[in-house]
Order: sequence, then C-alpha cells, then structure tokens
Amino acid sequence: VGVILRHLDYYIYPEIITGIERTLMQLGYTMTLGITHNKVDTEIAVLNSLMEKKPDGIIAEPCKTAMPMPVRDMYKNIAATIPLLFINGGYFGTDIPVAEMDYVTAACKATNYLISMGHSSIGAVLKSDDIDGHKKYEGLSHTLIENKLPVNDKNVLWFTSDMPDELFAAMFKQAYFSGLNRASALVCNDDKTAEIIISILKNINVTPFEDVSIISFDNSQTAEIL
Repeated sequence: VGVILRHLDYYIYPEIITGIERTLMQLGYTMTLGITHNKVDTEIAVLNSLMEKKPDGIIAEPCKTAMPMPVRDMYKNIAATIPLLFINGGYFGTDIPVAEMDYVTAACKATNYLISMGHSSIGAVLKSDDIDGHKKYEGLSHTLIENKLPVNDKNVLWFTSDMPDELFAAMFKQAYFSGLNRASALVCNDDKTAEIIISILKNINVTPFEDVSIISFDNSQTAEIL
C-alpha cells in the first residue's frame, strides 16, 4: 500500500506513520512511504513513482486541498483503478473517500467553549490553502452568528501552509496591532500554529492565556507542553 504524507518527522506525522504501518502489518500488507513536503511537483513525482510499483491501494494526504490543483485529476484517475483514501482533507469535485476530523463541528465546540468562558470577541489564525482551515472558519463564524456575536474580518488572519516562519511572524505582528488584538481569544489552526503564536506573543510582551486565550486542534504532544 502506498502512503503519501506531507512530512516525515514533523509535528504529528511520526504518530500517523506508526499507526498506518502497524495496522497494515497486522493485515498482512507492507507500506511504501512517499513524502511531498507539501510541494505539488513532489506530490506528482511521488504519485508517478508509486504507481510504477503497482500498489494494491493508496492512502494519501493531498497538498493544498482548498485550491484547484491539477493533481486532483491524477487522483481521480488512480481511484478508478485501485482503492484510494484521502486523509486530513480531500479535494472538491471528487467522490474519493476522506478520513478526517469533523472540522466544522470541532470549531463550533472550540468557539462555544470560549464563549462559555466569557469571550465575546474571538479571532482566528487559519490556513487558507487547506480545506480544514476553511471548515474551521465555517464552524467559528456559524457559532459566532448563532450567539449574536460579531464576525470581524480583522479578527481573522489567513496564512499558507508553507509560509516561512519569519514571514508568518511579521504578518502576525502586523495583523495583531492592526485589529487582531481586539480579540480576547484566538482559535488556532492546529497545535503547531498555536505554539508559534505563543512564542510571538511573548516576544511582543503579550502574556498568552492571561492577556489572550488560545485554543487549537489535534491534541498533539505539542499541546501537552504549551
């Protein structure tokens, strides 16, 4: 079984790889792993290489799922010949099954929790090029509207998955002092994003969890040390 992931030893990926490999071995399958580093040209190369090996099926985490990527058609053609499963998000316009968190409901729960803690101005830092960021925004905005709270564009910072840390830090600081600081709580795209934001806030003399509350997704080992 071919497995395509964005990263190898970063964030939650070692646990994902271990889980997939353990399950495949229990069922008598071996795993061929390909890493894309969230690069579309690498993803295409990995796909072509895997198909040359004639796998029995593919588990893939596609890149930039919120964008109209040409690799989508490659996946559709492959899915017509062998079993194919997307994880962590899939492309619109395909009927390929996806194993993912219910991001909309998760964001609704996160937002409702912040509201129950007394927050009325809630911001977010979300990925623009991945579908999970859009679904989390849907859950956030729906819950705010439902509770008659403002949905303020200045309270939301969008960023891309492969943005350099230095650029992200500069963009976050600019957004924070341009209106994001009006939010008393931030919904972060994932635990890794939250970790970076906590570091930036400390550098600008803002105390995380006191001056601004922070909530994120994944329940990873990163969250345990924050």
